Amino acid sequence: MTTVSPEYFSTIGIPIVEGRGFTADDRPNTPLVAVINETMARRYWPGQSAVGKIFHSRVADGPPIQIVGVTLITRC
Repeated sequence: MTTVSPEYFSTIGIPIVEGRGFTADDRPNTPLVAVINETMARRYWPGQSAVGKIFHSRVADGPPIQIVGVTLITRC
């Protein structure tokens, strides 16, 4: 996982295509949230909205992370 500021996606020019980006309300002492890319959204939730879905990082018993946004796929 990587921690970024609320301005991260607008600063690097990656649009949020569904849901939202990070906000100042997303803090270490609040429930974990994530913004994922379209590839992950299509792979794990084909034909559905990924926003609101929960996943666990790396291990099944890891902390729950709620998806709040989906970014456009970009190539670097």
